[in-house]
Amino acid sequence: MKSLFHNIILFVLSIVISFLVLSCILRIFFPIYSPNAKSKHKNDNFFEYSSKYGWFHKKNISTWIETQEYATKVYINNKNLRGKEHPYEKPKGAKRIIVLGDSFAFGLGVEDEETFSYKLEQLFKANGENVEVVNMGVDGFGTTQEWLLLKEEGIKYSPDMIICLFFTGNDIENNSRGFEYGQNKPFFTIKNNNLVLENYPVPKNSANAGYSQEQESRWRVNIPVIKKFLQTHSYAYVFLRLRYNYLLYRLGIRSSFDNNSGSQAWDITKAIFLKMNDYCHNNKIKFLNVLVPTKEQMLSIEPIDIQKKIAAFFNDNKLDYLDLFPSLVHRKDLNFTIDSHWNKKGHEYIAKLLYERLKQSYE
Repeated sequence: MKSLFHNIILFVLSIVISFLVLSCILRIFFPIYSPNAKSKHKNDNFFEYSSKYGWFHKKNISTWIETQEYATKVYINNKNLRGKEHPYEKPKGAKRIIVLGDSFAFGLGVEDEETFSYKLEQLFKANGENVEVVNMGVDGFGTTQEWLLLKEEGIKYSPDMIICLFFTGNDIENNSRGFEYGQNKPFFTIKNNNLVLENYPVPKNSANAGYSQEQESRWRVNIPVIKKFLQTHSYAYVFLRLRYNYLLYRLGIRSSFDNNSGSQAWDITKAIFLKMNDYCHNNKIKFLNVLVPTKEQMLSIEPIDIQKKIAAFFNDNKLDYLDLFPSLVHRKDLNFTIDSHWNKKGHEYIAKLLYERLKQSYE
């Protein structure tokens, strides 16, 4: 009996030691497998409650964001948007592009004048084209919130084109739940083949209104304490989890398109795409969807089934889109090593890709 107990202890110790050794090796030679980088906001947090979107930027605030990889200043203008402020009235002879999206559009990790929105405007100006680019990206936003922001604020700028970034890592899932990042948010359901906006106006968190406890349990995943600890502290866990998921994809046990989203979330997302496209068409606005790949896809750890499915939908419905994956795959120099967001070089590269795609429209 003692021998069995000793063997169990040795086995557990060998696992723990191997785990620690692997973590040390990954930390030194493969920092890209770092656990989630924690960011902290110096000065006041620049978000506030919004009955329309769940959360939105405070106006006229200057702050900065610091992680282990970057420290960047952030200025939110009088219209609650990042960077340079544009008047609603479009200058005579000018063209306007509105950029919608989440943290990739917002430019998490880079300065205001390093975002691809700013760089894209500069590329147009350098080539003699009078084109303004308004960055309406908001950290954490999904397509539902972006659609509402377009209707509420974006249209006031009299845009000629809408660029909507779609992050394949979580945007499908985001569109079908009313609680995220500790905040209530609006979301769509489909009833009688029609999109129905729920949780709107968005209740404050303390109100706990707009959805049932049963619904909230579906939206909020209770992660065991040990798993949560490993996700935020262990290089080895992140590495092994990614490799394990990739093995399941290759064996056909798990589809990468599932992405914890389910078919209902995908149906809702498709309906939002079509709704936005029809809105833009009716207002004579060009509409371009831009597919943003995950870090795992760029490293060829995760398949691109999601992109293929979305692209097929866009092609079937004649929606214009740009898939960034072919241009970003294996480009480790465009993202922060730990954080998955684009660095300064990445934003410059994205701006050039978009300019090459769009310049024919303004020649």
